Amino acid sequence: MTKSRKAVFCGGDRRAVSKGSRHSPQCVSLGYQGQSLDGLCRLLLAHDVVTLIDVRQNAWSNRPEFRKGRLKEAVNAVGVEYIHLSGAGNPFRPKPGEELGFAECARRYRKYIVGRKDVLESVYAIACGQVAAVLCYEHESAMCHRSVLLEEVRRCVGPISEKRI
Repeated sequence: MTKSRKAVFCGGDRRAVSKGSRHSPQCVSLGYQGQSLDGLCRLLLAHDVVTLIDVRQNAWSNRPEFRKGRLKEAVNAVGVEYIHLSGAGNPFRPKPGEELGFAECARRYRKYIVGRKDVLESVYAIACGQVAAVLCYEHESAMCHRSVLLEEVRRCVGPISEKRI
């Protein structure tokens, strides 16, 4: 019996990856809430992360050290590749003054992200053969769109392990 194979972009190479592979892609899910930039870099190294996938729609923060340029510079300095995948961002975050709970945000995001197969496949491919990390602000992964993102990668593309830190 042959396994289903699909060509995906994996860490700079194009190669076939089996959806039924023993070594499914690995993702660390983390938020920078309450973290220092140095602390974040130490976490990435402690978990053998090769690539950091920034899944914020806009790689901007009220904390300047977590804005795209400084974040990329810091993680690159410790040997971690930085990728901003804006298409994975959540366009349904509550606007100032808007009452919108996490369940409704997650429902809207799920509906959006299932239509973005390219984004789901990109997350899977980046994590292929290495440890990748998905990054957003919220410390608790279960209260962040990145948990929905990884669920949909598993459901629509293939197995991907998730370690929440």
